[in-house]
Amino acid sequence: INAEYMGSMEKPRSSTEEPHVVVSVPSPRVKPVSVFTVALLCGGNLMVSVLLVLSNKVAMSTYKFRFILTLTALHFFTTSLATRVSAWAGLFSPQRALPMRDIAQLASMGVLSIALMNASLNSNSVGFYQMMKLLLIPCTVVIQRTLYGLHFGWKVHTSLVFILAGVGMATVTDVQVNLLGCVFGLLAVLTTSQYQIWQGTKQKQFALNPMQITDTLMPYMFVLMLGAAVVMELPVLRYEWNMGASVAIATSCVMAVGVNILTYAIIGKTSAVTYQVVGHLKTCLTILFGYSLFPETIPDQLQTLIIGLLGIIIALVGMALYSDTKHKASLDPPQQDLFDRCPCACCAR
Repeated sequence: INAEYMGSMEKPRSSTEEPHVVVSVPSPRVKPVSVFTVALLCGGNLMVSVLLVLSNKVAMSTYKFRFILTLTALHFFTTSLATRVSAWAGLFSPQRALPMRDIAQLASMGVLSIALMNASLNSNSVGFYQMMKLLLIPCTVVIQRTLYGLHFGWKVHTSLVFILAGVGMATVTDVQVNLLGCVFGLLAVLTTSQYQIWQGTKQKQFALNPMQITDTLMPYMFVLMLGAAVVMELPVLRYEWNMGASVAIATSCVMAVGVNILTYAIIGKTSAVTYQVVGHLKTCLTILFGYSLFPETIPDQLQTLIIGLLGIIIALVGMALYSDTKHKASLDPPQQDLFDRCPCACCAR
């Protein structure tokens, strides 16, 4: 509340009182994020994420290192080490403004979401797991509307329908449902959506940049994930290490540093929904790269391949609509987007 508003709420002064000057303090304006910055963050996140997925695939498929929690703990440890070294080198100023209660909320929710996602994958068919992941965007939209009062226009909703329909066509094949897997899937969607929302709100609330919040949270997330790995993945102690597996896992850890930091950067600069849209783009690109680098992943049936490729095209159209709508709406004054220029009657104002 600025001084001008407070002045208007004061009781009238008597004529004997000394007059005073009311100074209007303008509300701070949030500097808009440039399109170049967002594109750079998303492009970097896409690149390191695809490399992370491919290195994980090599580690798990080629070298049989199928210990997800242990690998995630190594990711958190490497990220924490990287941010500490960066702070010691003076690349950023560490900030411990995040209260312990908020650290506990974020760290526990992040680890819980990863654990539940893995439980969902282990308890469900791949098709049902992918279908549950598609619920992340609708769940995030509902949570933000209900708890945070954030509303999305019909253009954004239409773009998201294109994205979800396309990604669903490209990824959802065999769908086998069971009660335990459904429970794990729904809990994973809820925790992941809330965690990603908090990633953005906590940065803004405590004025933290991506490096600072990552540096704050990663040690706690590493300890929690390591504890989960010790309980659930003790056979990792009997794993036979070799040079190939070590290189693949080391590459995965290095890529994870970029993914973790850029995730906070994208959510902090944009929103959890935008980050999930970028995530679906990563899925599409991973499928295409997988077809190129691992020919055995190409579906045997031509119809399945055609439906998958058509789904990727539909998803990319939805992503183009979403990015154009968000960008044109952020301009001052707002400009016409692709929906406004569409000749269809359903897109008319």
